[in-house]
Amino acid sequence: MNDIITDLLAIIGVVLNGLPQGLLALAYGFASVPTALAFFVGAIGNTVTQSVAPISFQAETITYAGTAGKNRSERCTMIFIGGAVMALIGAFGLLTKIVDFIGEDVAYGMMAGVGSILTKAAIDMIKSDKISGGVSLAAALITYFITRNNAPHAVWAGVAMMVIIGVILLTKLLPKIGKYVPASVYRRLVSGILRKAGVIFVPLYENKKSLGMPELDFLGVT
Repeated sequence: MNDIITDLLAIIGVVLNGLPQGLLALAYGFASVPTALAFFVGAIGNTVTQSVAPISFQAETITYAGTAGKNRSERCTMIFIGGAVMALIGAFGLLTKIVDFIGEDVAYGMMAGVGSILTKAAIDMIKSDKISGGVSLAAALITYFITRNNAPHAVWAGVAMMVIIGVILLTKLLPKIGKYVPASVYRRLVSGILRKAGVIFVPLYENKKSLGMPELDFLGVT
């Protein structure tokens, strides 16, 4: 029973982590339906290969492509080329060699850096929105002390996560779900990602006008 709870918490946590990044992708003009199909393909691939590394949103990639690309075509091309390069790296088994070359010290340093950034974000969120920030922090601590380790069935937890996000994107529920989450959470996450990348956010209304997506108003970016 405890294993099932741990798996469910892992699935819910990763899905919730992906929602704001998905909103960021929509804001930059990336289409939800093709992205949903990619998640379904990933779910099938992980089921067949039993890989524990799921497909998810990458905020830094979205941010760079969204700001460096002049239009949606350029952004999609950049993402496609990056994906093709990673596919070649994986196909030739180079990823493991690259990780081994980097070494544990650098990898642990990167994880510690990410942890520091997330800790600061949590503190800032509590200061700006005590209820949302406090609930988020309490949920994180409770989850940590209950589970401690990774999901016992990591492959199936990853597959379930990809299917759930795929369904959310396919049914275009993402903007609607975002309306029920405090805007401060999304604004702080998005602005934090952009500051880390050294980027100034281009006014969102330009993308909304071309995409016809007034649902993104709740992001509070003007």
